[in-house]
Amino acid sequence: MTGSAPSRRRTGLIFLSACLACSLSAGCASKQKQRSTVAFHTKGVRLGIRRVRNEMEMVGRRKRKERVPGGDFYAMKTATDMLARALRGLPGRIQKKATTRVPERKAAAEKAAEVFRQLEPQLLSLQFDEAKKAKIEAGFAEIEQLLTEVETAESPG
Repeated sequence: MTGSAPSRRRTGLIFLSACLACSLSAGCASKQKQRSTVAFHTKGVRLGIRRVRNEMEMVGRRKRKERVPGGDFYAMKTATDMLARALRGLPGRIQKKATTRVPERKAAAEKAAEVFRQLEPQLLSLQFDEAKKAKIEAGFAEIEQLLTEVETAESPG
């Protein structure tokens, strides 16, 4: 064990929680048919969380008609679950347009805002150039917009 291990863990936690904004609001997925890579672009960091192949499974010399679990939706669920485990207790599989899980979405958005408020000084103290600092600010704006959307969806009428 070297002295750099805790700082590596701390940096990893910062980057994972920095990816939370886009994972709650929207994931950026490629449009390729055979393969989709889900990556969240947040805080000036591109973090490829999970690579999921969306191909037919070979059985003997024939291809099965059913697809193997894969694609953008499966990759998003997997990635949000991984982020939930990393942040201890955040409900995973939260979709932007879900209407039946408003209380869970609100709790997730509030936790995200709390995590980002705690991490803001550390993120801004990293030596980013001005463009990356602008991306950090945009991430905080996305969190606030998500909170507003959840509150408006929660109020009847």
